[in-house]
Amino acid sequence: MYFICLLMWGGFSMYISELIVKNYRSLKDVHLKFNRGRNVLVGKNNSGKSNIIKAIDLVLGEKFPTYIKVEEKDFFSEKIVINGNNITASSDYFLILVKLGGNESEVNNSLLEKCKGINVSKDSKRDLFIISEDGELIFNPFFTQDVDSFSRYEKEWKNGYKLHDFFSTMKEICLYLYVEKDKETLDHDSKYKKTYGMIVRKDDVYFRCWPINNNIRDALITSAILPAFRDPQTQFKINDWSWYGKLIKSIWEEKSHTIRTDIEDNVKNIRDLSNQVFEQAISDLKEKLSEVIYHHSVSFQLLPNTKDDIYKGVNLLVDDGIESLASDKGAGIQSALIIGLFSYYCRKFHKNSSLLAIEEPELYLHPHARRVLSSKFDEFVNQNKTIQNQVIIATHSPEFIRNTEINNITVVRKPITSSNTIVKQVIINEENSKEIQKIKQVLWSKNAEMFFADKVILVEGGEEYLLPAIANKLLKKDNALDFHNISVIRVGGKRQFNIYIKILRDLGIDFFVLADFDFIMSGLEDLKDYIQEYSAEELSRVREIINSFMISQEEDPYRNSKEIKRKFETGVAKQLCILLDDMCEKREYKEELKKLWEEFRPSITKKKINYSSIEHDSEAKNFIDNFLEKLKENNVYILKYGELEDYRTELAIKILHEQRVSGKELSVLKLIELVNQNDYEIDDLFIIGEYGELIKKAVGL
Repeated sequence: MYFICLLMWGGFSMYISELIVKNYRSLKDVHLKFNRGRNVLVGKNNSGKSNIIKAIDLVLGEKFPTYIKVEEKDFFSEKIVINGNNITASSDYFLILVKLGGNESEVNNSLLEKCKGINVSKDSKRDLFIISEDGELIFNPFFTQDVDSFSRYEKEWKNGYKLHDFFSTMKEICLYLYVEKDKETLDHDSKYKKTYGMIVRKDDVYFRCWPINNNIRDALITSAILPAFRDPQTQFKINDWSWYGKLIKSIWEEKSHTIRTDIEDNVKNIRDLSNQVFEQAISDLKEKLSEVIYHHSVSFQLLPNTKDDIYKGVNLLVDDGIESLASDKGAGIQSALIIGLFSYYCRKFHKNSSLLAIEEPELYLHPHARRVLSSKFDEFVNQNKTIQNQVIIATHSPEFIRNTEINNITVVRKPITSSNTIVKQVIINEENSKEIQKIKQVLWSKNAEMFFADKVILVEGGEEYLLPAIANKLLKKDNALDFHNISVIRVGGKRQFNIYIKILRDLGIDFFVLADFDFIMSGLEDLKDYIQEYSAEELSRVREIINSFMISQEEDPYRNSKEIKRKFETGVAKQLCILLDDMCEKREYKEELKKLWEEFRPSITKKKINYSSIEHDSEAKNFIDNFLEKLKENNVYILKYGELEDYRTELAIKILHEQRVSGKELSVLKLIELVNQNDYEIDDLFIIGEYGELIKKAVGL
C-alpha cells in the first residue's frame, strides 16, 4: 500500500504545518514540522531531502495524484537477516501525512464554485484512520479494508455553492493518496491501487470526502514544486494543468476581446501564408500517400490548429546579451525566472495561499547570485500584506540557512549503516529570547556549515586552521577532515560553547569541544548538562588545587590602567577595563567598540594558568589527570599547557620573530602557510600530541 495524507486547518494563508511519511523510498517513518515563511531542509547528498520534496509533490504537485507513475523503488525497502541470510524486504504500502495550518476561515471561493460537490460520510474507526485517546487522527496500521469502501450509514451531499462554507468551518482538512500493492495483479501493469481523497474534522468528528479534484485542492493552496534536475521543456510547458500554463492562459484571456480577435485574424493569415510556402511539398506527399492511405491530410502549421489555444504557441525568450528561449538558458537564470513567474501568477491570478518547494536553488549560481536569490524567496513569502506564502528549500548551501528562523530548519540525515532517513529539528524555548538571539547569531555566521556535518569539533579560535593541517599529517590524506565529513567550527569565546552544543545535540550531530586550560576556571560549568556524571564538587576541588598553586603569583592585571586614565581623564579607568573585557568576552559589542578598546587598552600581563604549575605535585597531578580523562570520555578536550600559542615550537617562534609576524590568528595562518608550501612539516612548528588524540577519536581511530 502506498498512502499520502494532507491535513489542513481551514484558513486564509494556508501553509504546510506537518509532514508525516511512512514507507516512501528512504522515509520509513518521518514526522516533520514546518512553519510559515521560509523552511529549509539541509543535509548531505543521498540523505533523503529529495524524497521529502517528492512526497509533497505527490499530493500538492501539478499532476493529479492518481495519475502518477508508481514503481517498486517508491516503497521503502531494507536488508534484514532471516536464518542467517540477507534478504531485502519491501513494504506493501506507503504513507505520507501533510498538515497545513491557517489563520482566518477563508478559501478561494471562485475555484470552489467550479466544483459540482462532494460526498461526505462519517469515517469508521475500522477504516484507514483511527482516533487516538486524545482525539487526534492517526493512521491505522492494521487497515485491511479496500480504501474505496466508505461507511454508508451517514452520508450527505455538499453542493458547489455550499462548499466554501463547508470548508471554512472545518477544524482540519486532510488530503491523502493511498497506493497499495495489488498482489493479485503483480504480473500486470495495474499492480498498484491508488486512491486520493480527503478527511475533514468538524465538531471533533472525522468525515471522508470524495471525489476530490484539482479545483478543490487549489482552492486551499496552490504550489510549484521544482526538482533539483530541472527540465526546462517541462517547467515551461504550457498545458491546462500546470501553473505556468494557467498563467499564460490567464494573461491571454484577461485582454480585451478586440485585441484577441485581431491576433486570431493575423494568425489565420500566417497559417494561409505558411500553407502557400509548403503547398508543393503537401501536394507531393498527398500524391504519394494516396496509394496507401485513401483519406489523409498533411499540413505544416506554424501555430496550433485551433484559435482557442493560440496561447499555447507562446514562447518565453530571455535576453542576457543574447536573446534566446528561456529553456536554452542556464539553470540559474531558469530558477530565478520560474520563481519570479510563479510569484506573479500567485499575486495576480491565484490570489490565495501558495507554496513554493525547490531543490538545490544554488545550482550553477555564484555566491552573490545565491544571496540575491535567497532574498527573492523572502519577497515571495511576504508579497502580500494579508497572505504569507510558504517556501520549502532543500539545499547544500549555507547561504539559504542564513536569515532562516532556527525552528524552520530541518537536518536530514541517513546513517551509513541504514537505508532509513531520519530528521532532526532544534527545540527552542520561545520564552527565552536571549537563547533565540544567540542561535540567530550562529546562523548568521559562516558556521552554518556545521548543519551539513556528521561530526563537529568546536574550538575557541585559531585551532580552526590548525586542526585540518594536523589531520592531513596524521591521516596521510589531503582534506582528511572533509573526507570524514567533519567540520571545525570557531565559537568565538568560552561562553559560546553552550549554545553551539545545544544546537548540535538537538540535531543529532556528534560534537567535540577543544578549549584552553583556563576553561576549567571559567566556563566549564556551562557544559554540565552535556557531561555524564558531572560533579560540581569535583570541579570545585580542581579549581581549588589550581588556585593554590597560583596564589603566590597573583597580580593586579590592570595595574597599567593609568594609561587609560590619562587618555580618558575619568577616574574609573580600572572599572572601565573590567567592563570592556567582560563585554568583549561575551561578544556583546560592535566591531567599532572592539577596535577602540584594542587601541586604548594598556599592555597588561595576566599570569597564565596551566598544567605545568602542578606537575611536580603527584597527588594534585593525579586528581586533575583523572578529571581531564573523564572530560575526554564526554568529548571535551582541555589543552593542558594553556592555549594555542603555548604549543608552538622554538622553531615556529623564531620564524615568526624573523618575519615580524604578530597576533594570535595571523601567526597561526603564517605557520600553516609554510606547511602548505611544503617548507616545513606541521610537527616542526607545533606540538601536536594533544590535538592528534582528539582528531583520532573524531575519525574513529
